[in-house]
Amino acid sequence: MSDGDAKFAAALHQAMQPRAGNLAYSPASVRIALAMAAAGARRETAAEMYAALALPEGEAGHSELGATLAGWAALAAPPSAPPAADASAVRPWQEEQLERKRVVLRLANRLWAQQGHPLRGAFTNLLDEIYRAPLGTVDFRHDAARVTINRWVAEATDQKIKDLLANRIAPDTKLVITNAVYFKARWRSPFEPRATAQQPFFTGDGHSVAVPLMRETAHFKLARIDGAMMLELPYGDGRLVMDVVLPSARGVGAPQGLREVEAAYGKGELDAWVSALGPARVDVSLPRFRAASSLELVNELRAVGIVRAFEYPGADFSGIDGTTELFIGNVVHQAFVAVDENGTEAAAATAVVARAGAALVSDPPVVFRADHPFLFFIRDSESKVVLFAGRLVDPGAT
Repeated sequence: MSDGDAKFAAALHQAMQPRAGNLAYSPASVRIALAMAAAGARRETAAEMYAALALPEGEAGHSELGATLAGWAALAAPPSAPPAADASAVRPWQEEQLERKRVVLRLANRLWAQQGHPLRGAFTNLLDEIYRAPLGTVDFRHDAARVTINRWVAEATDQKIKDLLANRIAPDTKLVITNAVYFKARWRSPFEPRATAQQPFFTGDGHSVAVPLMRETAHFKLARIDGAMMLELPYGDGRLVMDVVLPSARGVGAPQGLREVEAAYGKGELDAWVSALGPARVDVSLPRFRAASSLELVNELRAVGIVRAFEYPGADFSGIDGTTELFIGNVVHQAFVAVDENGTEAAAATAVVARAGAALVSDPPVVFRADHPFLFFIRDSESKVVLFAGRLVDPGAT
């Protein structure tokens, strides 16, 4: 993975680990939204933000993220329809192959400034050119501003994130920076629906719930790591993948349980886990699940090293409007991940509110039965950026 993305994603998860229950979030969304704010930070505020985001300061860092965003835009472009085949029987097969490779990956950024509050042209131009984040104006003194922003987020995430800003925005708000991510793709090897059956999922606290457990035996990449196994499930043409990290123990706090595995990820072990992946024939059991989270991230971001940005006086965002009156009042984030036999649908949004070869078929398959708490990642195997991450403790929780 890109070193900066890996460092920030792991540190953010380490800060969020104490949160209980299921968890879903997009480290990529949070990092991009904060990087846009960092473009207007100066002096100590900028130094803290760039260090925490593991991003080179100044134009170099933004160009790095811009190249990643450009790559995703190209990836998300729908593949061209195949030419008409002479044999009509071939056409449905061609269209099916096209659909299997199609990936919907949309990233949208936007600035929302208080009417009549001027922003520096260098700041708005950089965000427009690098992040494709156009500037819109609203009046934060009225709740219509929140409604407008929420409507934009809902449209950008195919109505999956409908109420990002749940509470009224403070009337002294001068700027809101939003990022939205929407992802939908089919498994390269879909699960057969008739193989799905109700099975117990052990929630790690001595209880179990009956859930639809999908099952298939096929060739995947698998890694045996300290206290766990990691399975890579590819989408479409294989560039985007889901990693499922299954602890050896069912108990969350047991040795080789979820808590230990999460701690290892928080210390930066994902890169080593990915490097350990190798081909295997695997008997996979995975619950059909949905995980969603609504988070305020100020405490976690303080924990990863962003401190001055939240202080007034103290914050310096003079690169945004030429004053030292702005500070970040809140960072709100929502994410949604749904997994079924066909594939995965996921969405996330972040708002920064600135206030004043294959194994032999004859080999016995490795059993990978995800019937107890696990970690998951949706990852770009080329740029190695983690688009979505989370944990599933109880598939029956809402």
